[in-house]
Amino acid sequence: MKFGLTIIILTTLLLGCGNAGPQNVQGGIGTLRTIQSDIQTALPDLSHISRADLDAQLTSAPNTVVILDTRPAAEFNVSHIEGANRIDPDAAPQSLLSLTDVRGKDVVLYCSVGWRSSLLGQASKDALLAAGATSVRNLEGGLFGWHNDGRAVVNHDGPTHFIHPYDDKWGQLIKNTDAARYTP
Repeated sequence: MKFGLTIIILTTLLLGCGNAGPQNVQGGIGTLRTIQSDIQTALPDLSHISRADLDAQLTSAPNTVVILDTRPAAEFNVSHIEGANRIDPDAAPQSLLSLTDVRGKDVVLYCSVGWRSSLLGQASKDALLAAGATSVRNLEGGLFGWHNDGRAVVNHDGPTHFIHPYDDKWGQLIKNTDAARYTP
């Protein structure tokens, strides 16, 4: 029932009344900071990791983290964080366990800005922790924030500077709009 209530709250925020959800700022889209605040308000039981902290962990101890990209294949194929495993945003929590062994590892989920990954993180947190994950966290600012910081992204050909904008509205959150691509 708790997850069902979460869905209702997030649906209200995303589609909501007037300017609910991402705050109405310059053209109807909020900032990554306001979106992160909305996510933390809607899902207070889900932990988050900063982009700087994830980057440091990937540099110093890459084998201690499992990264789950919760975007559809079309978005993942344009770019993703190196080493990320793609999982459908509507996947059942048990599906995540079939991707990789999470025992003793931190699990970090991300999507474009953090909404889809937060929902999946909240829904799968208990199953991942029961399977031995040391933590389950959402990446603050998602891949857009990661990319905006100038952090590396890759696709099947290697390093790239392109990023899938999700759509024209959400793509406004990408600093370098010339990097927005719907195909690799």
